[in-house]
Amino acid sequence: LIAMGVVLIALCTAIIYAQTIHVPPIDYDDYFYLTHSPYVNVSSPMSSLGAVWNEPYFANFHPVATTTWLLDRELSDKDQPFDAVPFRVSHLIYAIIGALLLIPLYRRLGIPALLATIGALVYAVHPIHTEVLAWLSARKDLMALIFVALSMLAWLWAREASSPNQWRLRHLLSILLVLLAVLSKPIAVIVPALFAAFEFCSGPHG
Repeated sequence: LIAMGVVLIALCTAIIYAQTIHVPPIDYDDYFYLTHSPYVNVSSPMSSLGAVWNEPYFANFHPVATTTWLLDRELSDKDQPFDAVPFRVSHLIYAIIGALLLIPLYRRLGIPALLATIGALVYAVHPIHTEVLAWLSARKDLMALIFVALSMLAWLWAREASSPNQWRLRHLLSILLVLLAVLSKPIAVIVPALFAAFEFCSGPHG
């Protein structure tokens, strides 16, 4: 059932949003983050990697998302003013990964396999996410989702540790993933509060 859901989520996302592949960057934040970025729209984008991780740009600091753009730019046709196709393709891949990660997260939260699969599918195809899927500057949201989901999975895994060392290592992994989520989009700073809320609400307390 879950394998079928994985295939269905990937297919639905690809079919619905394949029309965005040849859409040029949107003349809004894409202008600053991509087409006129001194880090991204250059002939050797990976040479900017150090600067991306050391200094904010355009009043923001999200080096994880920017690094994915550098990788996309490496794959693009540099003879064009700005080849958006690799950016669009990887954007869809990240969207699929984020939706798929909801299945194991829902399962670890105790939701039955059928409902977990349906929930992830509804998330993937819901029209409220059209802006995130069609707007390249929203890569920040996609990367944050991936690392938020992974950090929550790691934290739930840590709660099941059988020894203190195992507990420490698993919590260290969850902290690292939370940090990557925050470096994707600062709003992910709320994730530790989600951990505390779950801890408080997951069972009876004296």
